[in-house]
Amino acid sequence: MASPLRTALRPLRTAAQSASKVTTRPALYRSFHNSRPNAAVFSKADKETYDKVLKESTGRVVLVDFYADWCQPCHMLSPILEKYSAEPNKSANGIPVDLVKIDTESDDGQALAIAHKVS
Repeated sequence: MASPLRTALRPLRTAAQSASKVTTRPALYRSFHNSRPNAAVFSKADKETYDKVLKESTGRVVLVDFYADWCQPCHMLSPILEKYSAEPNKSANGIPVDLVKIDTESDDGQALAIAHKVS
């Protein structure tokens, strides 16, 4: 008759023995990893960056944040938007959210704010 300790250790031994029998695939068979691209944050973006991101954003969501350094609600909202865009697959359809932050006190920022009727 087997001792209780020996029967308790039997599953551990069989797991260790099966782990040692792991076979590896030849180099010909490589595993494929398909992950979604990460979202990007573009801080203090100018007009060139804004245009470039919108042009290259096919299949992506772009969130544009117009802010001012003196604006307290802007400072409160900024970390929330950055956290939202940093988490993968947060949009409703599962694609990453790129965040473009535009300072409305810069020349390019003022022009973009006027063009998009942001006050």
